Amino acid sequence: MGKRYYIILGFLALLFILINAGTPNSVNWKPTFKKKDKNPYGAEVTYEFLEDIFGEGNVDFNRRSPYDYLNNNDNHFNVIYVANYIEPMSPGQNVIEQNAILRFAEKGNNIFIAANDIIGPLADTLGLSDNNMHMYPMAASDSVTLSFTNPALGKKDYSFKHDNILNYILPDTSKSMIILSESSDYQPHFVKVPYGKGNIFYHCNPLIFTNNNMLHNRNQHEYISTCLSYLPKTKTLWSEFYSAGGSQESESDLRFILSNPQLRWAYYILLAFIGVFLIFQSKRRQRAIPIYTPPKNSTLEFVETTGRLYFQQKNHSNLAHKKILFFLEKIRTKYYMSTSALDDAFVETLSSKSGVPQEEIRTLILYFQKIRGNFQLNEFHLLELNKKIESFYTKASL
Repeated sequence: MGKRYYIILGFLALLFILINAGTPNSVNWKPTFKKKDKNPYGAEVTYEFLEDIFGEGNVDFNRRSPYDYLNNNDNHFNVIYVANYIEPMSPGQNVIEQNAILRFAEKGNNIFIAANDIIGPLADTLGLSDNNMHMYPMAASDSVTLSFTNPALGKKDYSFKHDNILNYILPDTSKSMIILSESSDYQPHFVKVPYGKGNIFYHCNPLIFTNNNMLHNRNQHEYISTCLSYLPKTKTLWSEFYSAGGSQESESDLRFILSNPQLRWAYYILLAFIGVFLIFQSKRRQRAIPIYTPPKNSTLEFVETTGRLYFQQKNHSNLAHKKILFFLEKIRTKYYMSTSALDDAFVETLSSKSGVPQEEIRTLILYFQKIRGNFQLNEFHLLELNKKIESFYTKASL
């Protein structure tokens, strides 16, 4: 019965997995901008394309805070941030994080940012923090046409769906901002701001840099690659600190399993199956626990039996000698004294350590010597010996 139960449970689990595997996944349209996401607004295709632009082996990735990774970094490389917003991960962090980005650019590095909004020192540096909104919603239409302002690139239009082009930049004339790309009505979308020895490139429509546009048509693919080509061909870091919720998010295999509906259900079913298996197996294999009877203290019975044996045999001398040996052994272990010579020095030392008067100890020792002589002991002598030893025990600090 038990084996058939497991077979049925396993079959049902397999059937459930196959049914879920055959069910088409619903498309996730949530913008994540993550390099491992295949959904329309993930960035897997864009990330894989980076090596074509910056060279094989030149692309790296992390989710570390800019303060942790860039603040004291003296190496030279590009950094790319693509996210919904460049804002603090926790209260009070935006200043130190964004200042680290600015210091890194100041050393001669290039920072590429694609985001709908920036909150903090970066916005001030880019001239995006005036009293009005620094980015303005585009008018609704079927598509928006963008082009680059550099004459060397030629006058070429790139068409995007209007729901991927949500903003444009209001330039700050007090900043040395260079417009690199604009719409057909001359609204800036991609700018360059020199900072120190480096540059900050900013695009206000991050949805352009996702799988949806990389795979839509070659025209849009070319626009994205041209934007990124403004960065020098060198080591490049793709950072997901702002797009993936900071460095807290895990890249573990378990996270990948839980992110896939079929694998997630298979994982849950496996855990349930293991739980059921352990419950039933533990019940079937658990032995009956025997009743444990604690050992009985038979010391008193032993003493009574031994005493009765000696009393019946009338061997008073043997019993007296054993009591003397037991007494001397107790003196050795309690007071750490040698009992080889029972002389006056022994009496004085034992008296000082036990607190029993010397005369009483001397009388006890003399009685020991008398018993060790070869005269016949009777019950009276044995009782007298026991009385003297018990008197010593009563007065001594044992």
